[in-house]
Amino acid sequence: MVGRKHPTVVFLAGLLLLAGPAVAKALPCSASATIEPDRGFVGQPLLHRTVIVRREGVRPEWIRPVQFPGFRVERPEGGSRARRLEGPEGPSVRIEQHAWLFALRAGHVRLPEARLRCGELEVAVPGPEFEALAPPAAGRPSDWTGVVGDVAITVEAEPDVTLGGTVRVHVTTRGASSLWYAAPTLRTEPPDVEIFARPTRLSLQGGETIHAVRHDVFDLVPRRTGTLRVAPLQIPHLDPANGRYRRAESEALEIEVRAPAAPAVAPPDGASTMQDPTGWSTEMTVGLLALGLLLGAAWAGACAVRRRREAPDPVRVALREADAAVDPDARAAALERGLRALLARRGLDAPAMESPDRLRRFPDASTRECVEALDALVRARFDGAGRSFDADAVRERLVRELRAPRKRLLRELRAPRA
Repeated sequence: MVGRKHPTVVFLAGLLLLAGPAVAKALPCSASATIEPDRGFVGQPLLHRTVIVRREGVRPEWIRPVQFPGFRVERPEGGSRARRLEGPEGPSVRIEQHAWLFALRAGHVRLPEARLRCGELEVAVPGPEFEALAPPAAGRPSDWTGVVGDVAITVEAEPDVTLGGTVRVHVTTRGASSLWYAAPTLRTEPPDVEIFARPTRLSLQGGETIHAVRHDVFDLVPRRTGTLRVAPLQIPHLDPANGRYRRAESEALEIEVRAPAAPAVAPPDGASTMQDPTGWSTEMTVGLLALGLLLGAAWAGACAVRRRREAPDPVRVALREADAAVDPDARAAALERGLRALLARRGLDAPAMESPDRLRRFPDASTRECVEALDALVRARFDGAGRSFDADAVRERLVRELRAPRKRLLRELRAPRA
């Protein structure tokens, strides 16, 4: 009969409606992505948050990873974390990954859709939208270089220096902002001072909030005695909260330039050893001072060893972050940090790593293999070769290297002595 539903059909439809929420909750995984805030200025720090909730035992895999066209992307350490949840359908794992974005140009941006595979299920992750505003022209300082966000500056140096020597000035800039644009310029009074800038170091940390630290170092060689004054440093920046420009300023710094001391006159030949009124000879005083320095160095060494034991191992931290990461880019970045930390532990600094003949300079095969793995990983991330590196092989290499030193030490202790 037209217009009348069969009772069986009505009964089955009711069952499906009642079972719908339970079926949705029982899905192997779900995912979402957001940009916070969804409206801001070009260059403003923006938090991109990816949340994946998966059933325990399910390992998600990106079919189409999250992409960020039109943004500069920074992934601070500690930007990935996992938490176990208990629910009526059983245990699950909530994975949250953070990336900090900085819009490169004004306009409306919608990130591409990403896709995630959880077992037999494919999950679509819609790309969030963002409205990028151009920095206001009203009130813009002529020396503004593009810094958006809060800024604080500190300047430190030794209080005095001998004429002809070098005094090192440390400039530290902090804030939740794009500090790579905050290049300080030193001005001195008197101006006849040679200034040599060292390479800049920039670190980013953060989870819900980002904290950037920029460290600039300058070596100053004064050319006259007297008071050397370093003028206050100023960095104009845009406050995203109200769209107004502000100016961060450091305190002035004064350094006293002393004249060189007169050279000491040697005692004539045959002169007796000098002795102070208490009866201590100069040699005895020097010996006691040397003994005190040795004891102090031993104490400092013991404290340093204790601090190293208490500090978290950066290689193990990187391995934990790689295991918690779902995004291949985040996992590759964590593995890269682990390899670099392992090589730094063996005394391989940045100049040694960048040398063209570095593979011939490293004595042991395991170190060469770590360098080759690092090179392959970096090429896969940055030269357009895709994700061709074997992440599991890199992880196993790090685990083996962490265990190898103890085994080698035991072999050396058990070896017969000549």
